[in-house]
Amino acid sequence: MFVVHMRSKKAVFTIHLLIFMKLLIEAQSPLGFWMLTDDKQPDIRTIAEIYQKQEMLYAKVIELDPKALIKTCRLCSGIKKHKSL
Repeated sequence: MFVVHMRSKKAVFTIHLLIFMKLLIEAQSPLGFWMLTDDKQPDIRTIAEIYQKQEMLYAKVIELDPKALIKTCRLCSGIKKHKSL
């Protein structure tokens, strides 16, 4: 009887651990919309979207602060170089 009781406790613990791990992994996904702030001022400066395409992560600027200092992509290559963010 003691062995059965210990096995059931172990099974319940294992199930809870697996559920917790699944929730933990899902909570750490970078996908979605991000509100970016400045280090000196807590107000939102930019809204960016992180999305996945063919197992690669990409970012797209959705809304740029009108007071932003950098408004063109200087580091981009090809046709996106020096284009508006």
